[in-house]
Amino acid sequence: AVNNNKLKEISGIVAGRTNKEMLYVHEDSFCPNKVYLLNTKGEYQGSLKLKGRKNWDWEDIAIGGGPEEGKNYIYVGDIGDNYKIMNAAIVYRFEEPDLSDASFPVKKIIYQPEKLRFQYPDGRHNAETLLFDPLTKDLYIVTKGKTAGIYRAKFPQNAVKSTELEYIGSLPISQATGGSISSDGKE
Repeated sequence: AVNNNKLKEISGIVAGRTNKEMLYVHEDSFCPNKVYLLNTKGEYQGSLKLKGRKNWDWEDIAIGGGPEEGKNYIYVGDIGDNYKIMNAAIVYRFEEPDLSDASFPVKKIIYQPEKLRFQYPDGRHNAETLLFDPLTKDLYIVTKGKTAGIYRAKFPQNAVKSTELEYIGSLPISQATGGSISSDGKE
């Protein structure tokens, strides 16, 4: 149980890498543009505000490598689109901050997190699953619907212009609502 009544609808969760004792969570659509920190007991430890970004429909969160070797990055998937009206799937990427000397609760602002914009090759989709592959640094978005479509954004992802996702295939499930690839990339 999460010991914070301000968090109404947690939509994504991922364990920290730089801060191994932290869990990063966020709320669903139209909530604050913040990633919240919890300890492993679910107790509130603060927040990271993504300056200049909006939470239209944040659905999932992932962690792993990125542009600079040896650094961990947090990926926040603004990929929900229940009414299929959004022109792009958005993923915000920022370096996981080192909180080893922080005073808790943390109130940190993440200035200019990268905004990765993706277009589906076959129209608009609603999605709730964002996966990070630690072996390739590719991102995957899994859609909801009659079947779950799997789309890949190959590394390095472009933080300047919108890029088209690659359709990989589908799964015979309709309610893919979150997921992760293990940190060793094997599961």
